[in-house]
Amino acid sequence: FGAFGAKSMEKILLDYTDESVISVFNATTQNKEVFKGAEGAKKFFEELWGVLKDYSTLKAPVNDVDEKSRMVFLCWSCKGMGYEAVTDSFFFTPDFKILRQNIHVVTTPSCCPPNRCALLPPSDYKAKGKEGKLGKLNYYDVGTGEKGAVIVVPDVFGFQSGRHKGVCDELAGKGYYVIMPDFFHGSYFPKEPEKKN
Repeated sequence: FGAFGAKSMEKILLDYTDESVISVFNATTQNKEVFKGAEGAKKFFEELWGVLKDYSTLKAPVNDVDEKSRMVFLCWSCKGMGYEAVTDSFFFTPDFKILRQNIHVVTTPSCCPPNRCALLPPSDYKAKGKEGKLGKLNYYDVGTGEKGAVIVVPDVFGFQSGRHKGVCDELAGKGYYVIMPDFFHGSYFPKEPEKKN
C-alpha cells in the first residue's frame, strides 16, 4: 500500500508480471473491466491515479496480509475523490507476485462524478490567491491569465464557504486569471433556519 500511496509506478509494477490479471467491477455503474499483464496494470494505475488527485480523504481501515495462503484483503476509500468504498483481494504466486487482483468499487453516482471537486477543502488547505476590495465590492482573485479570464460566481452560502477558493485556485493552475466577486456583500444564506417565535 506504500507504493500506491506514493504513486510510484516503478515500485508498484514490481509486484506484477505478464501473467497478472486485474478485474474491476464498479457497483455504481455496473461496469466491469479487465487489465492483463504488467502493461495492463500500468494502464489501470494511470487511470486510477488520474482520478485520485487528492489523497487527503484516503483511508484504509482493513489491510489483512495472509502470507501462508499468499492472500491480501484490503478495504479502502477516498470519498473526496468519489471512491466511497473499495474492496481489493490479492492472490499471489509462490514468489509473491500478484497473480489475480479482484476489485469491487462503489463510486459516487454520476450526478457527482469521481473527479469532482470535494465539497470542502482539506483541513490544511491554504488559498493561493488574495482578497481585495473594489469600491464596496469584496473579491477573491488568483492567477496570471495566460489562457484568459474566468469569473466565478459563488452560491448563496458565500465565497468563504465550501471549496470556492479551491476551485478558483484549480482554474488558475490551468493558466487562467480568476476573480470571484462577493455579489452578496457579506449577506449569505443562513446555515441554520431562523427560529420563529
